[in-house]
Amino acid sequence: MFSEALRIMDRNTTKYMIDELHDQLNAALQKETELSQALSDKKQTIDDQSRTIDDQSQTISELQQNNAELNQIIAELMERIRELEKKDSPLK
Repeated sequence: MFSEALRIMDRNTTKYMIDELHDQLNAALQKETELSQALSDKKQTIDDQSRTIDDQSQTISELQQNNAELNQIIAELMERIRELEKKDSPLK
């Protein structure tokens, strides 16, 4: 009877330990899933921000090109104004 009680207690202890390990494993798997999702979300955010940066860099390049073209037009107009002023000055 004493050894039967020990055997039952040993079996229950083993079952309890297995259940505890199972619970710990499930908790670890849940945490891994959460961390994996968080990492995936961060990667998506980084990809989105990278695309935004690329788009903004393209916009900046286009604006710089436009600015250079406008500066060239301004320089040509200023030169034209000087030429017209030279032609007009003898008439004064």
